[in-house]
Amino acid sequence: MSRKAIQRATGPVKGRNFRHLSRSSASVLALMSVAVCVHPALAQQEQAAAAPVEQVVVTGSRLITNGVDAPTPVTVVNTQDLKTTSPGDFAAALEQLPELANSTGVASQTISFAGGQSYLNLRGLGNSRTLTLLDGQRMVPANVQGLPDINLVPDAMISRTDIVTGGASAAYGSDAVAGVVNFILDNNFTGVKGYVQGGISDYDDGASEQVSLTAGGNFFSDRLHVVTSFEYKHQDSIYEASRPWLMNDVAVISNPNVTSRNPASPTNPSRIISNNVQNSAGSLGGLIVGGPLNGTQFAPNGTPEPFDFGTDQTSSTQVGGSGVNGNLFGVLVGGLTQAVNYTHADYNFSDDFSVFGQVQFAHDVAPTTSSDPNRETGTAAFNILSTNAYLPASIKTAMAADHITSLSLGRISEDFGRFWGTTNEDTYNFVGGFHALIRDWNVDGYAETGQVTEAVHVYNDAIFDKAFLASNAVVNPATGQIVCASTLNPITNNPYVAAEAVGCQPLDVFGNGSPSPSALKYILGTEIDHVISQQNVFDLSAHGEPFSLWAGPVGIAFGGTYRTVAARQTEPNLPINSEVLSNTNIPGMPSGLNGKLGGYELNDVQPLAGRISVGEGFLETDVPLAKDEWWAKSLSFDAAGRFTDYSQSGAVTTWKLGLVYQPIDDLRLRVTGSEDIRAPNISELYTAASVGGLAVTDPFNNNRVNPGGYGYTTGNPNLKPEDAHQITAGATYQPSWLPGFSGSVDYYLISVAGEITSIGAQSILNYCYQGQASMCALVTRDPSTGYVTAIQNPLLNIASAVTDGIDLEADYHAHMSDFVSNWVGDLRIRLLSNFLDNLKSTTPGTAGNVTINRAGDISNTQSPHWRANLTVNYDLDAWGAVVRERYIGAGLFDSTFNFAKYGFANAISDNDVGAVWYTDATVNYHFGTDFDREVYFTVNNVFNRNPAADGLSSFSVEATQPIGKTLYDMIGRTYTLGIRFNL
Repeated sequence: MSRKAIQRATGPVKGRNFRHLSRSSASVLALMSVAVCVHPALAQQEQAAAAPVEQVVVTGSRLITNGVDAPTPVTVVNTQDLKTTSPGDFAAALEQLPELANSTGVASQTISFAGGQSYLNLRGLGNSRTLTLLDGQRMVPANVQGLPDINLVPDAMISRTDIVTGGASAAYGSDAVAGVVNFILDNNFTGVKGYVQGGISDYDDGASEQVSLTAGGNFFSDRLHVVTSFEYKHQDSIYEASRPWLMNDVAVISNPNVTSRNPASPTNPSRIISNNVQNSAGSLGGLIVGGPLNGTQFAPNGTPEPFDFGTDQTSSTQVGGSGVNGNLFGVLVGGLTQAVNYTHADYNFSDDFSVFGQVQFAHDVAPTTSSDPNRETGTAAFNILSTNAYLPASIKTAMAADHITSLSLGRISEDFGRFWGTTNEDTYNFVGGFHALIRDWNVDGYAETGQVTEAVHVYNDAIFDKAFLASNAVVNPATGQIVCASTLNPITNNPYVAAEAVGCQPLDVFGNGSPSPSALKYILGTEIDHVISQQNVFDLSAHGEPFSLWAGPVGIAFGGTYRTVAARQTEPNLPINSEVLSNTNIPGMPSGLNGKLGGYELNDVQPLAGRISVGEGFLETDVPLAKDEWWAKSLSFDAAGRFTDYSQSGAVTTWKLGLVYQPIDDLRLRVTGSEDIRAPNISELYTAASVGGLAVTDPFNNNRVNPGGYGYTTGNPNLKPEDAHQITAGATYQPSWLPGFSGSVDYYLISVAGEITSIGAQSILNYCYQGQASMCALVTRDPSTGYVTAIQNPLLNIASAVTDGIDLEADYHAHMSDFVSNWVGDLRIRLLSNFLDNLKSTTPGTAGNVTINRAGDISNTQSPHWRANLTVNYDLDAWGAVVRERYIGAGLFDSTFNFAKYGFANAISDNDVGAVWYTDATVNYHFGTDFDREVYFTVNNVFNRNPAADGLSSFSVEATQPIGKTLYDMIGRTYTLGIRFNL
């Protein structure tokens, strides 16, 4: 938009104010044009207050700067509103919006050793299909998946967040399949502002502190403007054992009563939900699993005693009895300590030319989101030989009587020390650019370079080779001392294992507390991985209105971008991480670990390196077709196209077409169609092979179980961008008969083809049998026996997805005197709601293409049909109050656990998960000159409601985690007290 057009809309703009608008445009070059406007949803409110508001609205267009005038739906979220209702965590506040309810934040992560990061996810299509921007610029990726960490956004500088809930790749570039989230920064701030706050939960944990200070000013006759901001925040971790609702150990388990004689039926489903679900595959002091001695456990002093298997026992679970409570150890909500500094400066040489620069630094420290103990259960259970020196005499006698040479010992090794770790993340980002006004054309350019460095340390991580070497303890006949068997029979055929055996200390695994300090020092290590992610961007664009038609000026924008993204993941512990385990050299190693890549019990991350370069060019036009006609107040057409060339995956084109029709003043109708893309990230392209044992049946050999072999899960450098098509259609309504009200309703349909996924070794073998040559190329056989020796399982462009639903928004602002003459104060009510109709995914499976609709599924995609936020603000002079209701609709635990559709084999005793309402309330008091100081007190989850599933989880031998962590409040009632000032 030209300067003249801006002046027509807002009046003359002079000096630094216009320079700020131009600078903003420069910072949004890969994205949009900029104008001063009053956001339509707030128009009546601002007119009543007689105070215009400067806004920069992301619309899915570089030419249309008004969200309601745009054909693509836009939700504008005021940062103050978010901070008022969720003052503790800005990222968590965004997750509570219906459009972003599937996002992953610090509080919603499950077991992870890369904690502290938060990623946005629009439409439930995955974090990688949402484009996240900071003031219109792509944020630096924080990991090898290319995802930006929104915890690095300087909260204190955000004026508001714009959410484009529609495909926008033609306007913004790759990854905008589900939409765009753009954080708009207040780079024009002048003065000093800040806040100090602290919070704690109703359970006296999860303490948090935040401090922020921002200052901005003008220099050199107002030609130079500088703003800088610093903020510090800390959040304590919260442990699962602190929440009573988790101690019930509610979980979904296999129904042991389903047998060939008693098959699954509506009254005897294949899965049941039960309280007090425990682990039946191991105990704290060790449990003999299988064989004649099955069910013998070891007391803390190593004495054998019977293990109570309770009821409903399976190979991994039981109800009640002597099992271990899986929630005694875990972290429910991870902690975070963070410091962020952001500085921006712009200098105006003239009204027609300005330059700007900005720097950002951030440092994060996050404790691990898991504190589980080492668990040697299932395929990792200790293989105890009859020669073991620590075996109680009674067990040795029983083994001899039964002619047993070894036994399997499942152990939940709390006495090894729990896993714990830290993630350290350092970020820097530098941006410099210019804005020039040349004959009514706005020309913008900028260059950006940034890097995120992440270091993850996992402590008390058992090293498998050493653990099984140490557990094979024998008596040295020469000295009578207990030693490692490898000391008496040195390993000679594997130099690496032989080196590991040096210094071996015998490990007593019988009884909780039995391992010696020297043995633990020998078997435990620290797994480390480092990730460096880098991004460089060079961008140049122009936009203007070169000519007019009968209905008004035609807008044109064009430009190009060159971008490089690189990531490198390194492992200082490479000899351990890169080892392929084998029990041929270690008699005590269980055969189930044969072929496992990596020697650590947890977090064997593999090295990775890659670089992608991207060249892009775009063109967009906005054409007015009618204005002030008898049949239309206005009609406009918007079109955009983008050509993108990826160094690895080739060239693609994207496009967008949109219409906005305003038949009367109060009503606008809009429709958009677009083709969008998501390019494969570095992890998907370059991940090295992960090796594991191969367990398949061979259709070429009468479906007999294939003996041995290895499966290799890999990235794929031949991947192509995912291709998506999207349609949105809706209306906005601002009735003249009800000042202060605006509403919108939009339908969306997104279909994604060529989704990147892997299909598994068995599916590859089956498709090969069906004649697909490309799948046969992934299978290797022994030419002499015909048996499969290896199957490559790379990522492929092979899946698809379809989602559709309806967004509803309504906003109402009024003075209370509008209702009753002697009432005072201002009232604002805002509703954001989403109805999800379908969330279908289709992936080739062992029996062909399988389509599953996860709309309404709570445990897998966490996607109920209905989600809504209703916020009511009431301001009375110095006092204010805000009440927010968050609604999370009912759903199914798992949409495939439906015997009517999928058969009794997939049935569950109770598949229903109820709806939940959460209430948040804030009271604030303004004081000081011009009410520039504020004290606020917020209570989130006022009624301390538990998650709808009340701790329900899918049980695993390793751990249990409550479902719905991105949906439900896991913390409970929390209190926050703080003070803000703006001088």
